[in-house]
Amino acid sequence: MKIIPSKYAPLWAVAKSNLSGWYVLLALLFLSLFMSGCEKGEEITECWEPQVNCSVEVSAERIMCGYGAFNNVWLKTADGAYLQPWYNLTEQKELVPGQKYKIAFKTVERDDKYKDVFYCLAAVPVSEAIVLTCISPAISNN
Repeated sequence: MKIIPSKYAPLWAVAKSNLSGWYVLLALLFLSLFMSGCEKGEEITECWEPQVNCSVEVSAERIMCGYGAFNNVWLKTADGAYLQPWYNLTEQKELVPGQKYKIAFKTVERDDKYKDVFYCLAAVPVSEAIVLTCISPAISNN
């Protein structure tokens, strides 16, 4: 019989009585795989790759009291919906208000990334928080 330190005795008893060593190893492997997702904000920039197929046409608009990856400049789709760039995975450093762009994006939940940003009392439009994965200036046909 093996001598087991007393602090590990309850764990050892459960593992010995219910699972063989292989099952414990398999369970730990699956647990480690599920814990390495890309859901958290800090992991977004490391886990998602920028895309090269920018297909959604938007225009940049300055939003009073807005905040995000491009400060108070958000994106507006053709149907009038606002997209708030929460993360920017592109090389683009700023957006020019009034300029049209083609983008690719993924929606994300808002986290506390901008919790220390000064807020004013003006109402901001309803928007979806996005991760910008591709952006290029739209070519006009004029």
